[in-house]
Amino acid sequence: MGTSNQRCCGARRLIPRAQITEWAARAPWPTEADVEQDLILSRLMVQIANDELLRDELAMRGGTCLHKLHLPQPLRYSEDLDYVRRTHSGIKPYMAALRKIAIDVGLVEHSFLQVGQMVHMVFVTESTDGSRRIRIDIEMNVRETEPCFERTNRNYKVSSTWWSGEADIPTFQLDELMGTKLRALYQRSKGRDLFDLWHVLIESEANDERIIQAFNHYMQGGAFTYSDFAGNLAEKLADRDFAGDLNDLVTATPAGYELVAAADLVMERLASRLAHAPGLDAIRDGRWRASTKT
Repeated sequence: MGTSNQRCCGARRLIPRAQITEWAARAPWPTEADVEQDLILSRLMVQIANDELLRDELAMRGGTCLHKLHLPQPLRYSEDLDYVRRTHSGIKPYMAALRKIAIDVGLVEHSFLQVGQMVHMVFVTESTDGSRRIRIDIEMNVRETEPCFERTNRNYKVSSTWWSGEADIPTFQLDELMGTKLRALYQRSKGRDLFDLWHVLIESEANDERIIQAFNHYMQGGAFTYSDFAGNLAEKLADRDFAGDLNDLVTATPAGYELVAAADLVMERLASRLAHAPGLDAIRDGRWRASTKT
């Protein structure tokens, strides 16, 4: 459940500035608008998990889920909510429930799109500081209804003078989240995916074998080989946009993080378990990079 201390009027100035400043102690992101967006996302997470219809249908994953539910404290800003459905029933009742929650918070619906297995709903509001329009993306994967491992719940609490509430949020085990992160690292060009994998590998008790098991589960026979992954990652390390992706998500680069060293760790711990991988001696200490040069 939750309680609100602010009546929302249209799409303007959803949260008073004092309450955004208050939340910044918990979410110290680069801009005030980022902090405001984080508080809105946090409220939505709780309200979605407490909704009578949605709580039994949607399980959360993705970067926001990882940093807010699975890590001791979030290490980077994340701007959307990613969910996976549990059933294949009609989508309209769930969209209507999400829409009602977002509008009740004070957001305005901007767009809806379904492409393949993904449903995208976008809601907007103007930032309190007037710097930009805040965009709230809610994504649902409607096909990957079968998890690799048993789903779990993580308690999450929002304590703010703007709104307070808590919920046990349905999600996935950490190893399964990392399996989908490994897939994302290959399929898109965002340095945040490498950062997330690096942090979990060095700071948690993640199980490398289970990560690969989850990865194979979601690839459904279409898994790429070691050489595919190595070549793909080597190209990304040379891409300025990939390298700079994290810059706008943190106020400072987290201690110990270095792009190439993070890639070396992922190659040694995870890519070494992909199909047709060479022995570890050919991968360790950055030696994998030599094999990708032409």
